[in-house]
Amino acid sequence: PRRQSSSHRAMAADVHAAPGVGAFSPVGKGTVYLVGAGPGAVGCLTLRAVEVLSSCDVVLHDRLVPAEIVRLARPGAEVRYVGKEGNVDSEKMK
Repeated sequence: PRRQSSSHRAMAADVHAAPGVGAFSPVGKGTVYLVGAGPGAVGCLTLRAVEVLSSCDVVLHDRLVPAEIVRLARPGAEVRYVGKEGNVDSEKMK
């Protein structure tokens, strides 16, 4: 696997949860993709990155991923901001 050179990253997860179970439950197997957002311009994403973002069930992103890229998530996908910043309340790790 190639190492991403950019610190701009979005993580897309294709999660198949059991009925009535939240998407972040440890039930079942899924596929997780780490998608590099490159310099942050939609036009710089690879075709595979766009394909993954537009078909996954869950997208986790940080503040370095522009809203224009986050909007590529498929309709109905769960989109969560999970970034960390100093002196700012953020999503708790579980």
